[in-house]
Amino acid sequence: MKTLQILFQLLATLMLAFLILTRCSSKNSAPEATAETVAQMHTEETGTTNSEHQEHADENRTPSIISMLEQQATTVGIRFGSLDTTVMGTAIQTYGWLRLPPQYHSRLSSFLSGSIEKIFVIEGDFVRKGDTLALIASPELLELQEAYIQSLAAYRFAKAELERQRKLYQDSIAAAKQLQLAEAEFQSQQSRMLALQKRLRLANIDPSTVEHSTIVSSFPIVAPFDGYVRHINVVLGEFISPGKELFELVNNHHIHADIFVFEKDIPRVREGQTVRFALTTQPNQWYTGRIFSVGKAFEDSVKAVIVHAELTGKYNRDLLLPGMFVNAHIITAAHRVTALPESAIVEIEGKPHIFIFAGKSDHPDGIIWQFRPVPVQVGERDRGFVAVSPLEPIPDNAPIVVDGAYYIYAQTQNLEAEHAH
Repeated sequence: MKTLQILFQLLATLMLAFLILTRCSSKNSAPEATAETVAQMHTEETGTTNSEHQEHADENRTPSIISMLEQQATTVGIRFGSLDTTVMGTAIQTYGWLRLPPQYHSRLSSFLSGSIEKIFVIEGDFVRKGDTLALIASPELLELQEAYIQSLAAYRFAKAELERQRKLYQDSIAAAKQLQLAEAEFQSQQSRMLALQKRLRLANIDPSTVEHSTIVSSFPIVAPFDGYVRHINVVLGEFISPGKELFELVNNHHIHADIFVFEKDIPRVREGQTVRFALTTQPNQWYTGRIFSVGKAFEDSVKAVIVHAELTGKYNRDLLLPGMFVNAHIITAAHRVTALPESAIVEIEGKPHIFIFAGKSDHPDGIIWQFRPVPVQVGERDRGFVAVSPLEPIPDNAPIVVDGAYYIYAQTQNLEAEHAH
């Protein structure tokens, strides 16, 4: 029995050894897989050749020409410009606000009391110098006209008496004392009459009309210059006292910027320097001005000197209102560079590019606009512009996309997405 067990164990060992030798033999006889074989197998499995892979790689690159329907380009607001030169330079960055010279900012009042009889304007109206803003009915005006008429009569009598005394004195009929008294009375009445004339003119009443017994019960408030009615502080029927502010007028055509220059920058500022400033509410709209005065008093509250800059360009100054805050750049050193708006620059594969207009073509869907990307080198930035140097030749007078370049770049991304599918 024991002998049979030993035989079975030997038989099992021999069979196991045979199986192991058979497997090793089959592995050694298999051919080695070369790179060529693997490539062939991959081609058979995927149906793609190496040349086709290269074509796909080329498709993923940025196209040399990008096409867009004219209607689409117009809709997204593509706008063209040119590579122009502009002035950039070292600048002091600061802030300030818009102000008006005192001679173009008026608060109107009356030196006579009375009641508001009529108002001819509303806030925001444009008025010319001499236009009537309101009428004021005033009992004091009636008294003033009465006094003027009486003074005028006394003046005329004193003048006639003086002439009579002079003639009598020349004929040795009257004494010198009588002539002197007549001269003194004449001068007194003349002074009173002239003073009353000026008071009438302050009320915008012509004394010559009063001389002809034309008595009026109201006087006008008139505009002292061309400008806009900023505030109206009275209503119909309101009784006003002398000195009460009735109207406020401004002439924005003479508006200027008051700009802070801090202590460390004062030596770098002088009259005649160029200033660029933008409203804090419109940071992309820049205005150009020139310093016409540098303050000589130090503002302790802000540790700065105020410089005054007048606008030098043609702008719609009605949009510039006194009291608006501005961000300002005072140019201390300037040079000219070729520049484009920042909106003209896009990053393609991590490098800045611009687009130039490459022409038009017909298509069943409409007219096609074609654009060519051009790599550029960018430099300093100022007021929304950036200095650029094209790295490829650009045809003379070639239209450059200055607004909407991002949408053209997005078109390339759409093309890549389509090829990926």
